[in-house]
Amino acid sequence: MTKKIHTIQSSDKNEFDKQVNQLLEVGGELMEGGYQVINNDDGVVYSQVIIMKKDSHIEYWFNGQKKSEELYKNGEKDGLHTTWLINGQKESEELYKNGVKDGLHTIWHINGQKAREELYKDGERSGLSHGWYKYGDKRFEGTYKNGVEDGFWTEWHENGQKSSEGTWKDGKEDGLWTHWHENG
Repeated sequence: MTKKIHTIQSSDKNEFDKQVNQLLEVGGELMEGGYQVINNDDGVVYSQVIIMKKDSHIEYWFNGQKKSEELYKNGEKDGLHTTWLINGQKESEELYKNGVKDGLHTIWHINGQKAREELYKDGERSGLSHGWYKYGDKRFEGTYKNGVEDGFWTEWHENGQKSSEGTWKDGKEDGLWTHWHENG
């Protein structure tokens, strides 16, 4: 595994801490014995050596806001992948393991409310999945198995009334489904 070494130096302790923490958030580790406080004629300089065990890729919007941040290990996505809207609002978070989605995947509406939460295993949806309308009311709740709907599902109208309820098996509706009109 290729390791990159970064040295952070600053006379401003707050800026120094901010830069060190940013590298730690994207997979860096503090090098043992790598911290120094250097006294010179101009004052104090803080210095820290950080070993980057994971590569990261960060993109920015034209206005300087962060657009996306991805972690890589051995050339494949590995760890948290986050995207943001142009206004700085978080858009999505997903976990990767060895290049495929594995773990919680969350998407937000433009107003900051959660839109969807799903679990992934080996690149496929697996487990409980939730969806919400833009003002936070439930939209659906159900389970996936091997990437397709499998198990009990409930859906709601935007006004909060139940819309439908039933069971999926291997991605197909199975058995009796109940549907409701928006007024109940």
